Amino acid sequence: MDNTHAGKGHKPKSFKQLRRMYDEVGNLDRDKKLLWVRKDGKYFQVHLDGVPAYEARFEEFDIFSEGFHRVREGDKEYHIHSDGRPAYGQRFDQVTSFHKGRAKARLGSEWFTIIPNGTRV
Repeated sequence: MDNTHAGKGHKPKSFKQLRRMYDEVGNLDRDKKLLWVRKDGKYFQVHLDGVPAYEARFEEFDIFSEGFHRVREGDKEYHIHSDGRPAYGQRFDQVTSFHKGRAKARLGSEWFTIIPNGTRV
């Protein structure tokens, strides 16, 4: 699924309608006009009509920061683009949101800084 269907005859739903469809409805990602939602313990984003924007589901989902969301799958964290694609292949024990093009990442007991493609700096 992708973000291209928005505005092509799909009627936006009210927050009340969306709350009936999902267990939790979060903030609007104003850049892409998507909302984060939780259903059956998993987080993902939907279009304003309630249709999922992508197939991936996550145990944790953080706010949009500098073009990325911080997510958790199992015991690993990483960043995704707004369309649900991973920003990089590496998985970490913990990551922070990006700030000024940098995020902190942890593997084991070692903390270090990464850039948006997951490379250590």
